[in-house]
Amino acid sequence: MKNVQKSFIYKVKKIYIMKLKKYDQFINENVSNMLILDEVGTAMDLTTGMCYPINSDDTIDYESGTEIDQCENDEWWELLSKENAEKILSLFGDKLQPHEIKILNNK
Repeated sequence: MKNVQKSFIYKVKKIYIMKLKKYDQFINENVSNMLILDEVGTAMDLTTGMCYPINSDDTIDYESGTEIDQCENDEWWELLSKENAEKILSLFGDKLQPHEIKILNNK
């Protein structure tokens, strides 16, 4: 009976470790495509323009994403640093509303 329990525990641990490795790989692949906008607590996917809130524990909330062209809060745009505003304009300027472009250009 003990051998069966040990075997089962070993298999569970192995599956758990495999899942952790896959999760770590997923996170590393996705974070490398992210622009961290500390000033607004947001992580932006540089390939899609999706914006995700950053939780208080510094994890990215992938379930609460908003497309860059749906970020309608002027204060969010105004708080962006000049450097980040320039990056966003260069990558996604064609998706932004005229007043958002104006805010970013006035930095």
